[in-house]
Amino acid sequence: MSSPESRVTVSTQQIAEIAGVGRSAVGNWRKRHPEFPVPDSSGSFDLGEVERWLVENGKIDRPIPAGFRIWPLVDVLRVSLAPEQIGQLFAGALVYLDVCAQALLSHDGLSTATRVPPSESWSVLSQLPSQVLAEELCQAAARIEAEDPGLEDLLVPGFQHAAAGNSELVGSLIHDLDQAASTSAERLELLEEVLDRVHRVDRFSGEYSTPRDVTQLMVQLAGNHDGIVCDLACGEGGLLMSAAMRRNRDVLRAARLVGYEISDAALRMARSRFLLSDLAADLRLEDAFRIPPSELPKADLVLVDPPLGQKNWADADVYMDDRWTYGAPSPRSADLAWVQLAIQCLAENGRGLVLTSAFAVSRGGGDERIRQAMLRAGVVEAVIGLPGRLRANTSIPLALWVLRPPLPTATSVLLVDASKLGTTGRSQHSFDPGDIDRLVAAVREHGRGQQVDSEIAWVVDITHLIENGAILDPKRYRPEVEVNVDELRERAELIRTRLPTSANEAAGAVNRSRNWTPRTGGLKWAESNRDLESVAAILRGSAPPSLKNSDNGVPLFGMAEVAADHPRQQNFVERSELGSHAVLLQTGDTVVALAGDGVRSSLVTSDHEGAVLGRECAAVRPTSPELTSEWTYIWTQSSLFRDQVFRHTVGTTLPRLNFRALQSFKIPVPPLEDQYRAADMLQELDDAIATVDAVSTQLEELRELRLDLFVADARSSS
Repeated sequence: MSSPESRVTVSTQQIAEIAGVGRSAVGNWRKRHPEFPVPDSSGSFDLGEVERWLVENGKIDRPIPAGFRIWPLVDVLRVSLAPEQIGQLFAGALVYLDVCAQALLSHDGLSTATRVPPSESWSVLSQLPSQVLAEELCQAAARIEAEDPGLEDLLVPGFQHAAAGNSELVGSLIHDLDQAASTSAERLELLEEVLDRVHRVDRFSGEYSTPRDVTQLMVQLAGNHDGIVCDLACGEGGLLMSAAMRRNRDVLRAARLVGYEISDAALRMARSRFLLSDLAADLRLEDAFRIPPSELPKADLVLVDPPLGQKNWADADVYMDDRWTYGAPSPRSADLAWVQLAIQCLAENGRGLVLTSAFAVSRGGGDERIRQAMLRAGVVEAVIGLPGRLRANTSIPLALWVLRPPLPTATSVLLVDASKLGTTGRSQHSFDPGDIDRLVAAVREHGRGQQVDSEIAWVVDITHLIENGAILDPKRYRPEVEVNVDELRERAELIRTRLPTSANEAAGAVNRSRNWTPRTGGLKWAESNRDLESVAAILRGSAPPSLKNSDNGVPLFGMAEVAADHPRQQNFVERSELGSHAVLLQTGDTVVALAGDGVRSSLVTSDHEGAVLGRECAAVRPTSPELTSEWTYIWTQSSLFRDQVFRHTVGTTLPRLNFRALQSFKIPVPPLEDQYRAADMLQELDDAIATVDAVSTQLEELRELRLDLFVADARSSS
C-alpha cells in the first residue's frame, strides 16, 4: 500500500515531544545539522523525514510510536472534515479493528464474535493501494454490518466520511490506530481521547456529552444502585457508561442499562462506546416524551442531562398529555418536562438526577405551579445550584435536581449552593475533586439525618418554600452573614502589614529592569537586523466573516481576538466557507492586526491552537532556529515595529498595513541568550504588574473591611 505519510507534518514542539527533549534542543539540531529536514512555508516538518533523521542520528532507537502519529493525522483531516465527522471516522475505524480482532479470536475458539471473512479483515485490506482503500473499506463495512445487525450503522458512516474527505490518509490512520491499541480497553481509551479533543475544538458538539466534572458529581450522587439504570437523553452515552462503570462487574452484569436518544449520530457514538467497553445496553433511537408512560422502565437510577434551552420541544399532543402529574410544562422550556419524566420512571426506592438550567428553579407562572405541586408530593429531595460555564458552549448557570418517588410525609428540601466552588478558567469552569466530595457529602448527610455543611447547604421547610413562590435557588436561602467585628479587625490589620511587602516586590522588579542590558553587547544587536521573511513564515488570514454560533464551525482568531485583553466569547467560521488557503494557527505564532488604529499583536497559546486566522490579520511563525516565538512577539510590541508600521500604513478612516509591506520589515535577531533574557525580564515586569494589581486589590479589600467595621460598630452601638 502506498503511504501518504509525507503529507503529515509536525511542529517543532511535537518533534521535541517525540524525541523526549526540550524545544531548544530541536533548535540546536537544526542549527548544527544542515541535513535536518527543511520546514515548509508554514514552519511545519514532514513527519516521515523527521522520523528518518531522528533514527539515523541516534535520537530515537525505534519508529515513532503510533500514538504520536495519530494527532498530526487528525490535524490534516481537519482540513476536509468537521470535528464530529472525525469523531465518527475514529469510532468506525476502532470498532472495525475491534470486530476484526474478535473475529480472529473466534477462529481460535477464544471468542464467539461477528464473522468477518478473511478478505474483509484489516490484515488483507491494508495491502490495497491507498487510492482505493477507503472505497473498499466502505464495501467491507457494509457486508460486515449485514452479517451482524448489532453493528448496523457503526462502520459505514465513518468510512464514508473518509471516502469523501482525504481518502488517502485512511490507511495511515487505521494502521496507527491498530498499532496504538491492541485491546478493546485501549481502543475505548483512544476513542474517549478523540471525543475529548473533538469537544474542545467544536464546543457545540458537546451538546450530546456531559461535562466531566458534572458526570463525576452525578455518578457519585447516584451511588451503587442495583437493577435498572436509565438515561432518558443519553446523547453519546458518556453519563450512562460512567454510572455503569462505577459498579463492580458482578453487579454490572446483573443490571440493565437503558438509554434513549433522538439524534442518530449521537446514538451511534454511544453504541460504539458500549461495544468497545464490552457492556450490554439497550440503546434506543426514540423521543422519550412520546413513549407511553406504561412502556417507560421503572428504574432504580434515572439520569438526565438534556440539551439546554429546548423550546417548542413537542406538539399539542404531548403538551396536553395527561402524564403531567404536576402540571403541563410550558412549550417555551422543556426543563420541568424532563424532571417530571424522570420521576415517572423511578422505581419504589429509586433516585433521579436531572440537570437543567438554573431558570427552572425560579421561573414563575406555570413552572411555579409545577414546583409547588412537586414540593407537596415530596418528590424533590435536594437541589444543587451550579455555576455557569460548566459547559464550554454556554455561560448559563445550572441546577441539579435530586429526585425520589412521591413522599407526602416529607417536610423539607436540601438546598446546596455550589456557585462559589471550583475554578473559572479561560473558557470553562471546573470543580476540584474535593469540591465534588463536599457536595456529595452534603446530600448524603441530609439523607442520614445528620448535620449538613452549613457553609454551602441549608435544609429549608417545604411550607416556607411554597410561601416564597416555590423558588428553589439555594442562594435565596443563604443565612444572613453574622459579622464578627474582632475577626474583621484582624483581617484589616493583616492586610495593612502585608501591603509594604507587596509594594517592595513590585519596586524590586522595576529596579532590576532598569539595569538590564544585553550581555552580548550593543554592537551585535546593531548588526543583527534581518529580513523578516528570512527567519519567519508570514501567513495571511483569509477566513470569512464569523458567526456567533455554528453547528459546523471552526474557531476564529481575528482582529477582535487580537484586540481582546480578557477572555471573550469565541467566534466561529462555517467550515464549508473555508478556502484552500485557510491558515490554522499553531502555538507560538504571533498574530498582527493589519487594520485599525495603533499596533496590535497577540501571541498564540495552546488555547487557540488550530483556530483559523481571520481576514485583516497576519501570522508571523518563526522558521529559523535563531528566532524564538517570544522574541517575535516582543518585537511586534516595540516602538521599532510601530515605527515601521507607521511608515507603511495607508488610509485615515481605517488605517491599514499592507501585507506586502509587512513582508519587507526588518527584525533584529540578537543571540538566543539575549532573546531568552528579554522574555524573562518582561515576564518579571508582567509579574510586577500583577503584584501591583494585587496591592490594589488588597487596598480595595481593606476599604471594604473598614466600611464593614464602621457599619458593624454603628449597629452594635445602636
